[in-house]
Amino acid sequence: MLAARRAACACAVAAALALSGGCATIVQGVSQDVQVATDPTGAACELRDKDGKVLDEVALTPGYIRVRKGLESYVVACRKEGFLDATAAIDSGIEGDQAAGMTWGALSGLQGTAGSTLTSTALGTVMPAATATTLATWFGIAGLVSFLVDLSTGAMFEYPVGVALTLVPSAFPSSVVRDQFFAREEARLRERHAIQRHELASDCKVACQGAIASLDKAIGRDIAELERLRASAKVSSAPN
Repeated sequence: MLAARRAACACAVAAALALSGGCATIVQGVSQDVQVATDPTGAACELRDKDGKVLDEVALTPGYIRVRKGLESYVVACRKEGFLDATAAIDSGIEGDQAAGMTWGALSGLQGTAGSTLTSTALGTVMPAATATTLATWFGIAGLVSFLVDLSTGAMFEYPVGVALTLVPSAFPSSVVRDQFFAREEARLRERHAIQRHELASDCKVACQGAIASLDKAIGRDIAELERLRASAKVSSAPN
């Protein structure tokens, strides 16, 4: 009788967890503030979706824009007098705590009997076997519901905490100065990519190859944008 009451209580707790929604949805929310900084400061920036619709703006950098979490990629477009218009893409990734949550959800809910058995064995060390089995089953349901809620709301995804754009002068005094500027910028981009790639390879736990491929794609996109800006920049004097 006591065991039955414990099992009923465990079911009620797990059901409450399931009905309360996803963990990330409750804790982190479905939106995120992203800092926008430019060098030099004082640029007007817009947050745009894939269709070019303006979703938010910063009157003068530095400032913050708010994005809705999810799989969508956004574009930050900045403008300042005397400089070429600059853009930067903002792509989402899996929120850090959700990587562990996805693993727990897979063990307890998404893999059925095997996950419940593993969870039940662990719980059986601190409670009667019947109660542990019942609780493990409901944890599987709660884990699956939580995962699906966070997936549907986008809360399990996150965007970079900030984006920084180096504004390119619309004109340079000579081709030498122009080429030196762009050489420094390309070296900076490649160094940053190498650091990010190393950190990702060291810390990644979920969908690592896809994340690395996405990072490699991003550096290619950034270098292409840099080349576009180089072609657009004017030289005010005759080439040296």
